[in-house]
Amino acid sequence: MRPHTATLDTTLRDVTSATQLLESLGQPGLASRLPESLDVDDLLALADHEAARRRHPTLGREHVVLAAARVCDDTALYGEISAGLPEGTPRRGLLGWRPRSRGRSRPRGDGPQ
Repeated sequence: MRPHTATLDTTLRDVTSATQLLESLGQPGLASRLPESLDVDDLLALADHEAARRRHPTLGREHVVLAAARVCDDTALYGEISAGLPEGTPRRGLLGWRPRSRGRSRPRGDGPQ
């Protein structure tokens, strides 16, 4: 899981449930609709996924609210928050973007004839 922002770290110290976490983030209406079986670790894992989808290096409060909105099927809130978040920088390397292959590899210097 990616590191938390400082404001999320301080919030996490004071909560014991996912509902309390959302209430402390100013989302009591969303908190009341969360499934009781969802705990803080589950919500943070879903928030981590939201951050990864946007290529954000840290996990912030907005990712937690996005994850809860997705769980509660609140598309209006999800869309509103998503629209305000910038995309991160594209990743390169083993797990990031890479060009598609041509289907078969050729030795170097062996161009079309």
